[in-house]
Amino acid sequence: YADRACESARQLGGNQAQVYSPPTAFSGSAAEESQLLIKLRDAISEQRMELLYQPIANFQGEVVERYKVYLLIFDEQRKPLPMDKLQPLAESRNLMRPLDKWMISRSMEILTQRFQQGREQTVLFINVSANSLVDDGFCPWLDQCFKDTGLSGSALVLEVPEDTAEQYYKQMETFKKRLQALQCGLAISHFGGKPHSEKLLQFLEPNYIKLDGSLIEQVAKGKDEESREAVARLAEQAQKMNTQIVAARVSNAAQMAGIWQFGVTLVQGDMVQEANTQMEFDFQQFAG
Repeated sequence: YADRACESARQLGGNQAQVYSPPTAFSGSAAEESQLLIKLRDAISEQRMELLYQPIANFQGEVVERYKVYLLIFDEQRKPLPMDKLQPLAESRNLMRPLDKWMISRSMEILTQRFQQGREQTVLFINVSANSLVDDGFCPWLDQCFKDTGLSGSALVLEVPEDTAEQYYKQMETFKKRLQALQCGLAISHFGGKPHSEKLLQFLEPNYIKLDGSLIEQVAKGKDEESREAVARLAEQAQKMNTQIVAARVSNAAQMAGIWQFGVTLVQGDMVQEANTQMEFDFQQFAG
């Protein structure tokens, strides 16, 4: 990881220092980790999983129906397992790979059903873990999924958090090219406000960036000129590159007003609608 940090610093910023940041560790006790790991393996084995969908509305009006996909995992009593603890644990044990594939496979099933009903403008945003990012077999598997379902790659946008994209800088270059070959979209999530954000945007040229929630909140408060300038620069750069900007985790009107001034019109968060098991959001209410 130290070598990877040095390489990222060299590629992204000349003389800038790159802090070594290992994969996020599980924060609970050893006993809690063991119990949660057992529950996770059982849930995967017994397919106790469900998808939630949160709309990404376009306040300028558009026919595309975008949804962010979230994963819920349940224990044997049908109680949701804590994803904030589960995800770093799963990633440390290389268990996010089968979960990523399950999310994508299930999403493609749902998309196929919607397309058969004439809902061909649906695009799903799905997070991809570092486990899949470094897996050479992931993109060939994804290619086969598109062939088996007959879906276009443009029906999916795969999300990678900015910290992961920076940590796995070299792999991201290959990953991006493979997604482009599949006509699949790329989004960088939790984006902005970091030392290398602008250079990472310029290098990766993703289809979307999803602004970090903390950055949006700082702009909304109107007291952090540095954050406001950071968003302004990112917005200007993204518009030149035809990269669309999504304001994610927007929960109130103040946050919406704060980023509206930068031309950000794609919005996801509880202010639009909470995530639920159905894709029934009325996108037409923002049309025109």
